[in-house]
Amino acid sequence: MQLTDLHGSLSDPLLDTMNFLNEVTARFPDAVSFAPGRPYDEAFEPSVVAGYLDAYAKYLERDRGLSQRQVGGLLFQYGRTKGQIHDLVAATIANDEGIEVPPESIVVTVGAQEGMLLALRVLFRDFADVLLVASPATSASPVPRGCSTSRSSRYRRVRPVWTPERYARRRTGCGRAGGAPARCTWCPTSPTRRARACR
Repeated sequence: MQLTDLHGSLSDPLLDTMNFLNEVTARFPDAVSFAPGRPYDEAFEPSVVAGYLDAYAKYLERDRGLSQRQVGGLLFQYGRTKGQIHDLVAATIANDEGIEVPPESIVVTVGAQEGMLLALRVLFRDFADVLLVASPATSASPVPRGCSTSRSSRYRRVRPVWTPERYARRRTGCGRAGGAPARCTWCPTSPTRRARACR
């Protein structure tokens, strides 16, 4: 099977963006790059991991009334597809931000890309829907990941927008072109620092 027989994004050079950013970080360890959203290396302390796991296990036993066998199952077996710490996340959001969120409505993912993919799968009813993406954006957003490549007819309705005015025109135009809802994703790490919500 040839690469040209597969999805067009697989041969898009933009797929190497994260590898390039990681290489730059490795070659210049003293440099701080805000592009990939990497955690700060100096904050890593492997010795504290065991303590955190022990604290979580005690929480499961004390606050949720689980047996040691049940705790072991939660830690080492396949778990909920939406994640296991949803109740703790909800409590943290309520404490830090004053926002009450039902724990069952929280989905914990392993990273931003998985979260964005799940969100888009939920928001898009069919291929008639349109996605507006701020540009420039994070390297994890749909545009730099190759979804807007012209070789992919499946993702041709991904539209990058550079200014609020162009965003407004795009969204209005999408509504006129058959009433297809215009979805929007925004990136807080964009150099423009512009964030907008679509309803």
